[in-house]
Amino acid sequence: MQLSVPVICILAGLLAIIAGASGKIVWLDGMHKGEVRGLYPRLFVIAFGVFLAVISVLQYWFPPSSGDVSNLKNQIAEKDQTIKSLQQERNEAEAKYEEIKSDQRFKQKFVALLDSNEKARVYNPDVFDAGGTNADEISLVLSAAHLPPDIVFVKESLTETWILNRAGELNELDPDLIVVHGSGFSGDGDGTDRNGTFIPFVKSVSDRQTPMIVYSRALGESSTKISFCRALKGQTNYDLTRIFPLNVECENAGYAVCSFQVTRNIIQLREYVNLLLDDDEQTNPENSCQNYSDM
Repeated sequence: MQLSVPVICILAGLLAIIAGASGKIVWLDGMHKGEVRGLYPRLFVIAFGVFLAVISVLQYWFPPSSGDVSNLKNQIAEKDQTIKSLQQERNEAEAKYEEIKSDQRFKQKFVALLDSNEKARVYNPDVFDAGGTNADEISLVLSAAHLPPDIVFVKESLTETWILNRAGELNELDPDLIVVHGSGFSGDGDGTDRNGTFIPFVKSVSDRQTPMIVYSRALGESSTKISFCRALKGQTNYDLTRIFPLNVECENAGYAVCSFQVTRNIIQLREYVNLLLDDDEQTNPENSCQNYSDM
């Protein structure tokens, strides 16, 4: 006669109760005997026997029906399918996120505006009196230029020690465009040594090769642009097709009435910004430093 598992467990439970009560253990082969000494061990054996016997009786008299087992298997299968569906949806969502993140149309672009707040560097007296810089005026001009809405302007106030203290932060920001005053690192000097003070800045950001607009009131003559761009070519490893010299024109003779409110300056600045932020635009445009350095 083949005994079922519940019956075997019931017998084992009864034997454990008898062993605990009598203190004697007799194995089923009748050849091996032992003792259970001490009150607590015997009580433990009795409790274990009772627990095993009760569980086995319940299992024997109230076995799960085949229908219950089938329903349980179906529930498990449904949950497994739900988990697989959720995992598939998650994978699809992650793939879509990576696709959107890599799509340049959804990439937020940073434009760094760098200029000094020294009086000799600020073109518009009204802006200087308000505590601003040329960067403040540029941001207003560009904000009204119908640029893509994902453009973020980051303004930096330049000093003679800016390269030492802040260039690292600019590199970490990794802007898409730098708009910088060519004489912005000259402090309150006359700006005649702009190459000597500006070239260290170009070197400090050369690892990124970020497109750059360099503006100044002294870049009106082609000879001046040629000299400026040749200095960059000879002393830096920057891709000169990504640097645009921009002359800030004045309404009248002299520097007193120069500003980015002059229509010609607004048009040229917006043209360069749109050109350099266009990911599909070809390199080496005609107004870049590359062309001027080759003249």
